[in-house]
Amino acid sequence: MSLERVKTLLAEAGELLGRNDTQGAIERYEECQKEAERQTTWPERSAQEVERVVVGNLGSVYGMIGETQKAIEYQMKKLALCEKSDDKKSEGYAHIGLGESFIGLGQYEKAISHLTIALEASRDVPESPSRTREGRRTYRKLEGAALHAIGQASVYTAEYEKAIENFSKALEISRELGDVQAQWRRLDALGSCFVCQGQHQMALEHYEQAL
Repeated sequence: MSLERVKTLLAEAGELLGRNDTQGAIERYEECQKEAERQTTWPERSAQEVERVVVGNLGSVYGMIGETQKAIEYQMKKLALCEKSDDKKSEGYAHIGLGESFIGLGQYEKAISHLTIALEASRDVPESPSRTREGRRTYRKLEGAALHAIGQASVYTAEYEKAIENFSKALEISRELGDVQAQWRRLDALGSCFVCQGQHQMALEHYEQAL
């Protein structure tokens, strides 16, 4: 199978996810993974990158459909591949995926541990090539995602002040980056925290901003 064919399968998987056909997406991702693992003619870096992307996507899909243990299995595989290639940004996202999975299992201490590592990775911007403006944006986006996930974990442990602090920091980053979808999620999350605290006017203000 050619590298171009694998790219086509990855695109098809994304389209299937857009139509909520998770099983079809999983089948295509698994086909890509098998090919990347046995490939001997591709450049080594290409095979590793495909495998890293595929196992991360499989982890995300299994998380979406509630198969948390499988999600953790694939995110751990992604993390190992990222550590092998010294890809700090992808390592950070793997830790976020693991953190979100452990939140789903109610294992909040493990979740916070992984999310803290992700946050640290987001602030460890390498000298090159990520000191470019676009490179810095990708690390800021990672930082926002880590802060948001820490906020979610804090909500589940009823630490609303901590949740508000982290959601607010994440919101600031999403505004800085012009990420409207992320702003909506973080404003909505802040509104929910204020409801839980009985601060209904503050909640209303944040919900209105999210509209």
